[in-house]
Amino acid sequence: MRKIWGMLALGALCGTLAHAQEAAPPLVPFYIVVEKQTNRLTLRSFESPSRVLRTFHSITGAVLGDKQIEGDRRTPEGIYFVTREIPRPRLQKLHGAAAFELDYPNIVDRLAKKTGSGIWIHGVDNEKRLEKRFDTLGCVALGNADVVELGKMFQWKRTPVLVVDTEVPEQLGLESPEGPIGRRVQAWAQAWSAKDQDAYISFYGDRFSSKGMDRAAWDKYKRRLAKNYAKIDVKIENLRVLRHPKYSVTLFDQFYESDRYRAQSSKVLYWDGNGPDARIAAEIVAGEIAGPIELEEQRALPAPASKEPEEGEEGARISTSPSTASMGG
Repeated sequence: MRKIWGMLALGALCGTLAHAQEAAPPLVPFYIVVEKQTNRLTLRSFESPSRVLRTFHSITGAVLGDKQIEGDRRTPEGIYFVTREIPRPRLQKLHGAAAFELDYPNIVDRLAKKTGSGIWIHGVDNEKRLEKRFDTLGCVALGNADVVELGKMFQWKRTPVLVVDTEVPEQLGLESPEGPIGRRVQAWAQAWSAKDQDAYISFYGDRFSSKGMDRAAWDKYKRRLAKNYAKIDVKIENLRVLRHPKYSVTLFDQFYESDRYRAQSSKVLYWDGNGPDARIAAEIVAGEIAGPIELEEQRALPAPASKEPEEGEEGARISTSPSTASMGG
């Protein structure tokens, strides 16, 4: 019997390791920049920072400025990811041929207490609407043929979208992995591998949040783990650094190995600041990037039965059992 249990345990362990080491999805070849003031949505190459692959005409929120609260009719500014295509039955006429959800409010927005949801990249009900420049309820709108073409290129939770009012080249876009933020990532991984917890936690800012833990809880959690392992080795591959005036984001494949566990993941770090003193504000696995529906599911808070549907900049909040979703506009 002991031998049988040993074989079962070994099989379970092998299965866990095999699952943990599945190949990462293919690298996204481009990122997107939405510049409000020029009404342009551009696809930029990750391989050549100065290369613009495509340019589309776009319009954004009717009220200028960065989104702060639900109902302000502003388009949020920051670095976001396309999370999914909105099913056709959930679209209204104003959304045109297709719609794709962004992960607003992302973890940095939530740390800043920003509210609202249902920020989409979508089409239009009438192409003449695109002449108005600033006319949406907070979303990014394109011509219908353009949004359909663009949608075919998205990788869910992996395609970055940088939204900015006016582009300042030295503050926005792709930074070399050898630059200040890239060096911070490598030094962070080295401190982790060395089990130097004081050095490791110094990379995290005061407002850090991950997996429901603040900086102090994260430090305690990581110290406990470090004591459990005789060795830790963390390697970083395919590092990409995206800058924005508000914060930076690093994307990379992480290979983690200890004497008891091995895992591979695609990780996203959000950094406060763009220089050598930047600190990590949030840390997530790429697959954990959540759109509004997923956030509602995570909260698992049923809406009061007597409450009327809320109205916001993204339109009526509709029931999509078993979760709740906001509509873009």
